[in-house]
Amino acid sequence: MLLVISNAVQNSINAGDNSLAGGLVSAVTLVALNWAVGYATYRWRRVEKALQGKPVRIVTDGKIHFQEMRRQLITLAELRSALRKQGVTRVADCSRVVLEPSGTLSVIRKDVPHLRPEELAHPLGRYRGAPDA
Repeated sequence: MLLVISNAVQNSINAGDNSLAGGLVSAVTLVALNWAVGYATYRWRRVEKALQGKPVRIVTDGKIHFQEMRRQLITLAELRSALRKQGVTRVADCSRVVLEPSGTLSVIRKDVPHLRPEELAHPLGRYRGAPDA
């Protein structure tokens, strides 16, 4: 994706300069901007929400939020297809379905127990395969 964008705006970035130095400056600038945006989204939650969006709930307790589906331009056929890909045959079997900022649909089934992060943490605070520090 970055290659396509950089190719599309190449002349405006380097002002028609086709030299090696001009190309390197353009490439370094794009990589630096990409790194800065990535770091900012990792470091600050507000930046992440502004740039990447927030998750949107499509199904709650087996009930479909049709207004939210219209707003997100998701059809019922697309929802059912995404559920089938995750092994769920009926919408009624879903506790929640969330449209993630990446565009994927995450499905949480009703029959799967939901544990809090504290319940999932290892008692030693790290996983067993980690090398000793």
